[in-house]
Amino acid sequence: TFEVQGMNHLGWRAFLISGDLRKTEVLFAAPPLAEQPKVLQSIAQDIRCMYFDLVPDPSAQVRVEARSVRYTENRPGAKVEFVMGGADGVLLEKRLTHWIWPVWRVKFYEYTPAVEGVFPRGMVLDNARYHYRIVVKNRSLRIEKDGDTR
Repeated sequence: TFEVQGMNHLGWRAFLISGDLRKTEVLFAAPPLAEQPKVLQSIAQDIRCMYFDLVPDPSAQVRVEARSVRYTENRPGAKVEFVMGGADGVLLEKRLTHWIWPVWRVKFYEYTPAVEGVFPRGMVLDNARYHYRIVVKNRSLRIEKDGDTR
């Protein structure tokens, strides 16, 4: 599950949404976002893209490059690319392209050790459809697994 609060540079709360893999709940939305439910749904979907589905499908096409490995999954009318690299071979970038047009792109720039490997902690998502950017800097982290909280 996730909960995301959007704020401007002065700390003014613009929205609060929560959700999981399948559903989204808008807990608060200030005008004019309250009148733009598609934008709030898009933000929730982008959060899913940032935190869920971070490993390419085994059937993905693989291309080895000089400093990275690129995995491409074909989906109906679209493709998802995963770029892995760095000293630890972590996910550096994930992007969705619809036909030839970019829909969104996430760049992962900071990870923290977790129960099983690493967890993305610093990310930037650019949404080309609605023309916004999400910058995530997790200041606190709680990972729950099988009832265990760390």
